[in-house]
Amino acid sequence: MYYKTKVGGQTIMNKKVEALFLDEVEEYIKKLSKSMQAKIVANIEIMKAGDFQTPYTKQLKQVIRELKIGQHRFIYFNKKQTLYFVHAFRKQTAKTPKNKIDNAMNIYKNIK
Repeated sequence: MYYKTKVGGQTIMNKKVEALFLDEVEEYIKKLSKSMQAKIVANIEIMKAGDFQTPYTKQLKQVIRELKIGQHRFIYFNKKQTLYFVHAFRKQTAKTPKNKIDNAMNIYKNIK
């Protein structure tokens, strides 16, 4: 699927990406308030449309990234036009737990 965007008066066709969630991430989101769920969905829809500049994300390790929405963190990576959301948690410390980053990297490596 493609979407159109205008840049400098020119229409550019970009490929839309898909988003997949591990059960852990879906369960985490379901437990949040409806307004927070809406914010999360809005940010992910922006990313699915190919805009990775608007949502607040940061690189954690190589291809592993973190989407930040308030105090909530979503560890994900993009592979073959698919966003894989593999961990979700409430940020309570300054650093993202290393085991979550390493686990995300292992999942990335195992996806063909």
